[in-house]
Amino acid sequence: GALYAVWETHEGVQRAVAPANYLDWRRSARGMALAAYDGRDVTVQISDGAATRERIAVVSGNFFQVLGTDAAEGRTFDPRLDPAFSGFHLVLSSPARDRTFGRGTDAVGRLVRIDEVAHMVVGVAPPGLAFPESGLFGWVRAGSEAPGIRSFPGDITTLRDAWYFRVVGRATPGRASASVASDMNAIARRLARLHPDSNGGASVTVVPLHEQVVAGFGATLELLALAVALILASALFNVTHLAMARGETRSVDFAVRTAIGAGRADHVRSVLVEGWIMGLMGSVMGLLLAHLALRAALGAPEAAIPRSAEVGIAPEHALMAAVLGAFVGPLVMFVAHRRTVPALAAGSGARVIRGSSGVEVRTLVTVQVAVTVVILATTTLLATSLERLGSVDLG
Repeated sequence: GALYAVWETHEGVQRAVAPANYLDWRRSARGMALAAYDGRDVTVQISDGAATRERIAVVSGNFFQVLGTDAAEGRTFDPRLDPAFSGFHLVLSSPARDRTFGRGTDAVGRLVRIDEVAHMVVGVAPPGLAFPESGLFGWVRAGSEAPGIRSFPGDITTLRDAWYFRVVGRATPGRASASVASDMNAIARRLARLHPDSNGGASVTVVPLHEQVVAGFGATLELLALAVALILASALFNVTHLAMARGETRSVDFAVRTAIGAGRADHVRSVLVEGWIMGLMGSVMGLLLAHLALRAALGAPEAAIPRSAEVGIAPEHALMAAVLGAFVGPLVMFVAHRRTVPALAAGSGARVIRGSSGVEVRTLVTVQVAVTVVILATTTLLATSLERLGSVDLG
């Protein structure tokens, strides 16, 4: 089933979840498994070593099961609902284990002091797990199944007017988001009748987790993708135009080769090899420039992309770029020389070549100018919008 972010909503405003409401959701929900989590800054100390400040997530026992993730070493927490749980268990992140105990060291069963309280390491998470945020030291199981409040003297399982942690849910396979939201709101209405002082007028909002994580950035990424596509199209037209112009200047070269015995197949092979080398070198240089530009953009202080530390060029995308370069390069060269080679092989001369390619050159130039105008207009509008947005008085 799909993963969802689950929020309490009051008068149209989303808010975090209260412990007692969450526990009632866990007991009553039939179409979704729910897990709680809350991020904390804590002091961590290993044996007699120096204390460090780290970021952890306090989670319910079923957190890893809801995410569909098992431990790489050891185990995760017991997923059964147990509001009376009072142990101190920790699942370390893979990077935290490597830098704390050493890469490959068995950390299961070791003790880690978190805010002066000893926690036993029960497992190590698989590499790459970065929810609810990247850079976590680990995940601590919450006492009473709901993330607690520091120094709170009472029983948090009875609190309905303290909204401070978040909930993620996995729908039962085959359940649509509308059906899941309907079930959760039925529970919310029942709680509103039972507890009108704290839950009156409250409802539940269910948002696909992917949409929640990239909220506010979807339109930006689509705009960037469109801009990249336009620039790529303009570059492709430009390269084809230059290749056609170069093809005309090479008429004498091809004529000399033909005179000394080179056939049409020899010319075609020469053009395709040249295009293959050009395309492959272009892919390598493009990947290098993309890597450098990406690092520079993500390192800027104003960069606020969620989980930006994980943004990079995936190996499969680099391979795809290399394959496309090796394919597009020969294709461009073949298109640019497809009239030059047959004409020279037939002995028609340069006059036929130049006359036959004039229409194509004019067409390419027209399309390239049109794409350039679109890019310039879009860039101008975007810059104007950003300038106006930045000049808004926020009060």
